[in-house]
Amino acid sequence: TCLNGQLDGDETDVDCGGGCSPCARGQLCLAAEDCATARCVADLCVPFNCALADVSDGLSGFSIVGLSTAEVGTRVASIGDQSDDGLADLVVTTPSNQAAYVVFGKDDGDPIALADVEQGAGGYVIQVGASTIDVAPLGDLNDDGVDDLIVGAPDVSGRAWVIFGKGDGQPIDVDALGAQGIEILDSGDGSSELGRAVAAVADMSGDGLAELVLGAPRADPFERTDAGAVYVLFGASDITQIDLINLNEGVEGFAIYGASVDGRAGTSVAATGDINGDALPDILIGAPAIDQVYVVFGKPDGATVDLASDVIDGAAGLVISSAVAGVELGASVRGDLDFNGDGAPDLALGAPGADPGGLADAGRVYVIFTGDAQGDITVGDAIEGAEGLILEGASASARVGAALHGLGDVDDDGFEELIVGAPGGQAPGDPGVSYLVFGAAETGALGVDALADGPDGLVIVGEAPSDLAGAAVSGGADVNGDGFADALVGAPYLNFGDGRAYVIFGEQCLAE
Repeated sequence: TCLNGQLDGDETDVDCGGGCSPCARGQLCLAAEDCATARCVADLCVPFNCALADVSDGLSGFSIVGLSTAEVGTRVASIGDQSDDGLADLVVTTPSNQAAYVVFGKDDGDPIALADVEQGAGGYVIQVGASTIDVAPLGDLNDDGVDDLIVGAPDVSGRAWVIFGKGDGQPIDVDALGAQGIEILDSGDGSSELGRAVAAVADMSGDGLAELVLGAPRADPFERTDAGAVYVLFGASDITQIDLINLNEGVEGFAIYGASVDGRAGTSVAATGDINGDALPDILIGAPAIDQVYVVFGKPDGATVDLASDVIDGAAGLVISSAVAGVELGASVRGDLDFNGDGAPDLALGAPGADPGGLADAGRVYVIFTGDAQGDITVGDAIEGAEGLILEGASASARVGAALHGLGDVDDDGFEELIVGAPGGQAPGDPGVSYLVFGAAETGALGVDALADGPDGLVIVGEAPSDLAGAAVSGGADVNGDGFADALVGAPYLNFGDGRAYVIFGEQCLAE
C-alpha cells in the first residue's frame, strides 16, 4: 500500500504515507492507490485541488466574483501591501464598468464580492472611465510607508495615473484625483494610446525612487506612423500632473522611440534586472506587430533612445527577433525572474501566435538566459545567440504565452518559477489554462503536456468552456500570509462575460 508510511515493495513510485518527505514534486498518495499524480501539502499527502473550480470552492485559494458582464479579471496584478496588515494586496480590472478594484489580502477561502468592495469592504474601487485598463505595482513612491500602483487607460486620449496606496475603503475617481496621486497625460492629438502597458523599474536616476514606464504603441516619432514610444518618468511625489508634450527630458525622464512604421513598440513593457553589468536595471519593450522585443539598458540621464539606431550596436541595448513573422513575439514580456538560478536576470517572452508542430496559434514562450547572451538574439524553433528554454503549446488556438509572470522561488530550490497563461487551451471546451513552470537550468524545448506529469510544473485548468482563463496572470507575493508566494489568474469570460479572478495559495498548489 501507499498509506502506512512504510515501503512494502508494492508501491509503483515512492511511498507517500506518514509524511511529505518521501513524495517527489508533483506526486501524492491517492486513497487506496500508490503514489501517482499530485502534491504534498503541510507534511501530508493529500488530493490535488488546484483547478480553478477548487479555488472557487475555497480549497486552495479564493475567488473574486460579482458584477454582471463586467469581465472581471481582464487584468490582474499583485501590488504589495496597501492595507498595512502584512498581507500582499491585488488589483483586478473590469472593462465593462470601466474600473479597477484593489482587493486586500486575506487568509481564508471565502470569495470576495466586488459589490462589497464598491461599498468599501475588503478594498476599494478606482473609477477610471475607460474599458481598456492596465495596472502594475509601483512600490512606495511618496514615501508614506504604503505601496502605490500605476493605472493606464489608452482609450481616454492616452492617460495614466499614479495612485497613492491607502488602507481605507473610500473610492477613488481619477477625474478628481487631487492629492491622491499623479495624473500623466498626452495632450497631443490623443491617439498615441499612452498607458496601453505600464510598469515600474527600480531607481535609475539616483533619487531612491522607482521610475515609471509607460507604453504608447500608436505614437508617431520622427513621422514613423504607429512606430510607438515608451516613456520613462523619473520618480517624483511632489507633483500632481505630468504632460508628456512638455516632458523636460533629462530632468523628468526620457523617451524611447519605436524603430519601424506600424511597429507599435510599447504594446508591452516590463522591468528586468541588470543585464549589461552597469549596476542599473534595464527595460523590456515588446513590439509584437513586427515580432521584436527590445532590451534598453538603464541609464541615469535623459537622452532620447531611438530603437532604429541606438540599440543596433549593443551600446544601448539588445534586439530579440523572431525567425518567423506573425508569431506576435513580445505580446507579453517579463524580466523579473532568475529561472536557471545563475544569478543573472532571465527574460520570458510570449509568442502566442506561434505554430509549433504546425498547430496554428498554439503559442510559445521563450525563456532566455541572459548570463549567456552574446549580442542580438533570434528565436524560432531554437534560440540563437543565447541559451534558454522554449515552452510549446500542444493544441491549436491555445495561445500559450498570451500572458506570463514571474513568481519567485516558490519551492525554495534556488530556481525561480514562471506562470504562463493560455486562454484558448485545454480541450474539451477550451476553458483556458495556466501553466506553472518550475525553474531549472535545462535548455531546449518543453511541451506543455509534459507539465501535467508533475516534475516540470503543473496545469491549472479553468472552470467552464470558453472562460478565457489565463488571459491574465500575475503573482509572486504572499496574499494569505503562509510564507509562500501566491499566483493570480483572470478568467474574464466566465459565465458569459461576468468574469472571475482567482488567488491560488502557494503552499497548497505551487510549492514542493
